Amino acid sequence: MKILLVINACADECLRQTFQLTTFLRQNHIPERDAAAVGFGPASREELLLECFRCLPVNNGIIVKSADCRPEQILAWMEENLPRPDLCLFPGDGFGQEMAVRLAVRWKGSSLTGVTSLDPMTGLAGRPFYAGHLEGRFRLPEQPYVLSVDPGLEAEPLSASVRSRDSESLSSASAWSRDAESLSSASALQTILRYEIPAGEHPEIVVRSRPESDNRLRDASRVVICGMGIGNKRNAEEVTELANSISMEIGATRPAVMNAWFPTDRLVGVSGAMIAPEVCILLGVSGAPAFYSGIKHAGKIIAVNQDRNAPVMKKADLGIVGDCMDVFRSFVNQL
Repeated sequence: MKILLVINACADECLRQTFQLTTFLRQNHIPERDAAAVGFGPASREELLLECFRCLPVNNGIIVKSADCRPEQILAWMEENLPRPDLCLFPGDGFGQEMAVRLAVRWKGSSLTGVTSLDPMTGLAGRPFYAGHLEGRFRLPEQPYVLSVDPGLEAEPLSASVRSRDSESLSSASAWSRDAESLSSASALQTILRYEIPAGEHPEIVVRSRPESDNRLRDASRVVICGMGIGNKRNAEEVTELANSISMEIGATRPAVMNAWFPTDRLVGVSGAMIAPEVCILLGVSGAPAFYSGIKHAGKIIAVNQDRNAPVMKKADLGIVGDCMDVFRSFVNQL
């Protein structure tokens, strides 16, 4: 398995990044035979990067001089200059989390942040939830696996002089090898490559104002809002078509949006649109306080839910117990 470890020397605590990556590999018993490291940072931190490389279980190191380590420049350089590994690991800081996600998109691989475990043979990765009391397991569908490790992952510093590891020199045909100078070291490090990202202008940032159509939900007089009780994305699409046919705006609760049943501009509640329509129909909505704050100024609230004890039923002007899809279809057909 080809492994690429990434170090950001523009940030503080480079050695901590090194220990995080080394600990992750060893705790998960990931073979290190074909591992390389790439480090980004200003010229003044080259010696620090070399020290980091000597503490990593790698044969080759690549030093890329970058004055400010801007993500867009680094992403472009990695995409153009590096062969795709099977596994790419970033440290657990904000830089690593952002880079892992964005690089996976460019490399058409799989990404996960805050990872503590990985089975490279099956692509099954784990990350902690609820302050580490629960681990979620995720199957990564495509290589390369581009991950950032759990920021809480720590290990005692390992001296390069006492670290033992069987190593092999890479052949000239290795995907990692380029014209390189030899580095004589007690560690497993064999070669160092040096590159430089030319300093350039910062990319143009284009700010676009939201189109007026984004205000339609907020200004609508009649709105139908869907929750998880509608069942699935197909039903969400049907409700949207039915609502459009009678000139009603469509909205959604946060869980329905997070499940990609509706676009984010349809979100209603404290983190979305705060609306006050004349009529608000709720389909399969439980009525959490954060959501209800977004509709409490509605003229009339009609709730349809199979659970008669759902919180929203107590707050609605009219509550209907039944299948929300059947009820809404009948409602539209009567108009």
